[in-house]
Amino acid sequence: FTEEEKEKIREGDFKVAISFHYGGTAWKTLHENGIRETLEKFGITVVAVTDAHFDPYLQVTQLEGISMQRPDAVIAIPCDDTITAPVFKKLSKKAKLIFMSNVPTGFEAKDYITCVSVNERENGRIAASLMGEYFKGRHHVKAGFIKHGAAFYGTYLRDMVATQVICENYPNIEIVAVSNFLNIDDAYRICRDMMKTHPDIEALYICWDRPALQAIRALKELGREDVAIFTYDLDEEIGEYLVQEKMVKGMGTQRPYEQGVAVALATAKALLGNTQYKYVGVSPYTVQKNNFVRAWKEIMHEPVPKKLINFFDK
Repeated sequence: FTEEEKEKIREGDFKVAISFHYGGTAWKTLHENGIRETLEKFGITVVAVTDAHFDPYLQVTQLEGISMQRPDAVIAIPCDDTITAPVFKKLSKKAKLIFMSNVPTGFEAKDYITCVSVNERENGRIAASLMGEYFKGRHHVKAGFIKHGAAFYGTYLRDMVATQVICENYPNIEIVAVSNFLNIDDAYRICRDMMKTHPDIEALYICWDRPALQAIRALKELGREDVAIFTYDLDEEIGEYLVQEKMVKGMGTQRPYEQGVAVALATAKALLGNTQYKYVGVSPYTVQKNNFVRAWKEIMHEPVPKKLINFFDK
């Protein structure tokens, strides 16, 4: 941005609203911080931040409320690509739309400004490669995949690539069971059922940390803490299992703060009329115990919590 562009944005007195699919995680907080702090530098006001609790119908209602505030731009991550599409289409006539992770069904390039996401292909490759390398040298390993079943492009692509990498690059690993969850809490039951049906499973791929924690609860109850888990998105609770080397052996993770910064910069460009950035992909990060301290600081933008750093002192 030139100084002239920055001044033009400040003079515009622009308003922006943010619609998250769900909250209560470090991922959401860091995304919001990256967006807010960057927009603040341009004098852009955030007039609303909503959390749909992964309920697409609630998000539709929230977006209708946001529309009444007449923001100049709306930053959003759709809960469901299909259910939310009509309200986003209506909103696109009134405000500039900047999506995170995925674009609603039926949208053409003219209907939105840009989509900012982690590079989900690379993310899927990371988790699958971690699993493959962990079992390198083993003859026949059986794995289960617990994937996201909603119409959500980001997780769909991540899961698809992870499956492809295992099948093509690691013939010693057989995916013997695949189940999809819609609600995060369902991952607990799915994991229990999967392990009872296939007790010889030694590895689990799970679409991100929240459902992975539900699966861990199921594995503990079944006395199967020998199962190796590979997942995504760094947070304190999942990080504790990783640094203790209990079940979680590695993960790919987004850079939510940097993705938030990228979203905010794309929004500022859009408010100037610059719409040439259709897709912005931010590289993910590989996290294992041996690089955990550095990874935490770079991803979370804070020192490692004392609770976790203690595991490295022992």
